[in-house]
Amino acid sequence: MAEPPYVRNDMSGRVEGHVVQAGAIHGDVVFPPPSPVGPEQAALQRRMEERARRLLDAEDAERAAAAHQRERLLRMTRIRKVVCAWMTAVCLVAVGLGLLEVVPAGLLWVLLGGLYGAIGLAGWVHNGLLLRRLTRGR
Repeated sequence: MAEPPYVRNDMSGRVEGHVVQAGAIHGDVVFPPPSPVGPEQAALQRRMEERARRLLDAEDAERAAAAHQRERLLRMTRIRKVVCAWMTAVCLVAVGLGLLEVVPAGLLWVLLGGLYGAIGLAGWVHNGLLLRRLTRGR
């Protein structure tokens, strides 16, 4: 004769009320009416529910604020990346004008344009990497 299959019947966690765990029930299952809750117990239960609701609302507000902050950071990083690209382009024009000696003190234009162009390029790269990280969720 084969063994009956293994059956597992678990219950865990907080239970308020009646619970029945049975493999088979033959007949009626009758539960007594719930015991009346006193006014102190009802007030305590209401306060616990209100507190849980406040905590959940605070968590929702915190998540919404974090999402808003992330979107703001993304928007500002995109703007900074565009500004750095324009800064680099303007500085390259200044270097070109200095090299062609179109403007007086051409060497100064070359040095300052090269310096600020390098700074703009570094900012563009930095903001690009930052955007990559932010869009990946890190």
